[in-house]
Amino acid sequence: MRGRAAPDVLQGPEVGDIELLELLKALADPARLYLLGRLSDGRWHRLGDYLPELQVHKSTLSHHLKVLREAGITATRVVGRDRETCLRRDDLELRFPGLLPALAAGARGAIRPDQDPDGRAVVTTPSGATGSPTGDTAGAAGADDRARIS
Repeated sequence: MRGRAAPDVLQGPEVGDIELLELLKALADPARLYLLGRLSDGRWHRLGDYLPELQVHKSTLSHHLKVLREAGITATRVVGRDRETCLRRDDLELRFPGLLPALAAGARGAIRPDQDPDGRAVVTTPSGATGSPTGDTAGAAGADDRARIS
């Protein structure tokens, strides 16, 4: 009987090539910051695990996960027809000691998925920043503290 082949793992840059600026740019988007909080449990997650709570198209979620991977934040493994994602905890701790726990704690405490009256998922930030799934952010005086994820 033949054994099952190990899954292919896509990792992004080598540890020494992970740049702080690229990492922070990737996390500037509210949806990706939320994903960081979700991934901070250290487990591998399937793409479909996030779709119900964020209510985004699969292609949009794939884009967010690709940006995180290319910044060196996550690794993706191919298991059959599925893809699973996890944080590169050890690599990030080696490259930037103490940064990941601070970012993950901030992500879990600063934003949460919510529902707007139209039934779409939104994230709430205490800073009043609004954002789009493409990473555009802007703070406006008196603006609603919710950024629509769609």
